Amino acid sequence: MGTSLLACGASFEQYQKFSAAGQEYAVALDSLLVTSGNYFVDANSEILLRDDFGEPTLDTQTYNQITTNDKQWLELIARMRVHTHDFTTLY
Repeated sequence: MGTSLLACGASFEQYQKFSAAGQEYAVALDSLLVTSGNYFVDANSEILLRDDFGEPTLDTQTYNQITTNDKQWLELIARMRVHTHDFTTLY
């Protein structure tokens, strides 16, 4: 990638700035993914706890679906974080 930027007339300093911006983006994206995962699970946990300690309003199927959705969401976030890390280590 660096060679292509230099070949296009970009200076090494411009390449370094571009690289630093990419690293900052990756750090921000990782933070956003972690925060969104925590928020999603916390929100659903509140629903489940309210159902456990109050008058039950969720049937077993709905309760299990919420738990399954949490697991799937966290797996997706984990894959996205790995992808972001892998992508930034290439350059």
